[in-house]
Amino acid sequence: MATVQFISRSTVQPSSSSSSPTHSKRRIDLSQWDTRLLFIHYIQHGLIYPRHQITATVIQSLKSSLSRVLNFFYPLAGRLAATDNKFDRTTSFRVECNDAGVEFVHAKADDSVTVAQVMECVRVPSSLISSLFGLNGVKNVEGVSKPLLSVQVTELVDGLFLACSVNHAVADGTSFWHFLSSWSQISRGMETISIYPDLQRAYSGFPNVPIWVDIREETQRSFTPPPLAERVFHFTADNVMKLKLKARAQISPEAIQISALQSVLAHVWRAVVVANSSHLDAEDEVQLRIPINWRPRLEPPLSDSFFGNAMHSEGVACKVRDVTDSALGHLALKVNRMVASQKDAVAKEFLQKWMEGPNLVSLSHASKYMTIMFGSPRFDVYGMDFGWGRPVGVRSGPANKVGGTVRVYPCKQDGSVDTEVSLPLDALNGMGKDEKFMKFVSQE
Repeated sequence: MATVQFISRSTVQPSSSSSSPTHSKRRIDLSQWDTRLLFIHYIQHGLIYPRHQITATVIQSLKSSLSRVLNFFYPLAGRLAATDNKFDRTTSFRVECNDAGVEFVHAKADDSVTVAQVMECVRVPSSLISSLFGLNGVKNVEGVSKPLLSVQVTELVDGLFLACSVNHAVADGTSFWHFLSSWSQISRGMETISIYPDLQRAYSGFPNVPIWVDIREETQRSFTPPPLAERVFHFTADNVMKLKLKARAQISPEAIQISALQSVLAHVWRAVVVANSSHLDAEDEVQLRIPINWRPRLEPPLSDSFFGNAMHSEGVACKVRDVTDSALGHLALKVNRMVASQKDAVAKEFLQKWMEGPNLVSLSHASKYMTIMFGSPRFDVYGMDFGWGRPVGVRSGPANKVGGTVRVYPCKQDGSVDTEVSLPLDALNGMGKDEKFMKFVSQE
């Protein structure tokens, strides 16, 4: 088994902390959407760069540019803090922007680990990739004592792997990639970043004030990740278009609104349910849960640069037989209608009801009945140029993975989509043998 040797571990702080007292004392209360995520894991994504050797100069340059970009994203250099209410035994959480710093790890994989091995698609080397990330298994609530951001740069035989783990109670996927893009801009020589983060944690009608929740039950709850295998299924732009046209043709004319992504998600959902069908009854209800970005949906809308969580997942529910037997267009239309229904009033009703009865997301709530989508092909993953060219691949860490987890990434080729699927090995092998599914998957 390949091993990873840790060469150095250091703490990186914002470069202007001593001259910027305005933010060094600032606190940011976690919002409703932030607080819900305290008991799941950090967000973890890693980028693969070929033909670039890591030298002491490269490491120092990365640390220097990281220090500079933290001047703009200074909440990531802080820590969570908790306040307990002794009367009703609830707790509120906030980010203390105290410049405690982020973790930076320099590591080296053994001489057998190549870029091609890390990018293996049919059988993703999960244990190897896990070793390329920091803060594995850490829950967001542990940010009271652990860094809110961990960076690990690992040398490969013919390239490098740049991994980031970000506290999910502090940032969602949109904010994660905004931060990484800004860091890459500073790293390749820009004096400042192109888009400043909006650090005002408030939504219309919901000011940034302490949110009080009872965490006692979740504190006692444990979660052991099931044994899973992973595979990346690649959809070329041509096949993505074919799926969209197929879905629309089956539900014409209403389906004219069905998007390419909705068609791909419906196609993958069906395949996951079919692969799990030996463990399900035809009358069981299954769900596809999809992340909804609320930034453009609120009134007034939040800016794209809003830094924090402005998302939650919504579900499409069907009986197993309806998923396995229905035409692609019918499933895609269900996805389309759910997404279209997510408007300002829905979000505000959700937040108001949540305030009346707060509940916290837990990995133990996931089940064989759920297919959970993460990510988006709209994220500019392949624009992350730190000065040595763009990445050739992306992989996620072990965080927040349960059976039926699907991570969606863009590809280097415009319009193409990668889906990174986590399932028990027998189910994953079943997906690979599903001719109806694999007809649209690239074999390259």
